[in-house]
Amino acid sequence: MLIRHFRENGDKNGGRIEYIDMMLIPEILEKVRPKLQSNGNNAYKYTKDGKDFVLITYEISGKWFFNTFFNDDKI
Repeated sequence: MLIRHFRENGDKNGGRIEYIDMMLIPEILEKVRPKLQSNGNNAYKYTKDGKDFVLITYEISGKWFFNTFFNDDKI
């Protein structure tokens, strides 16, 4: 389950990511090595077609869940 999906800059300059961007999640999980954040979540950073994406996952009781997925562009 994906909790949130949005652009870092909120609803400005196009707002939410496109649904087609969410199709990148399996590719991101396969190709990117996550970086552990101080809060225990994993952050995956991925660039495709000039767009920077960030996927955040978290673990509860040995199971991983999607938390946040957003486009990190600064348009």
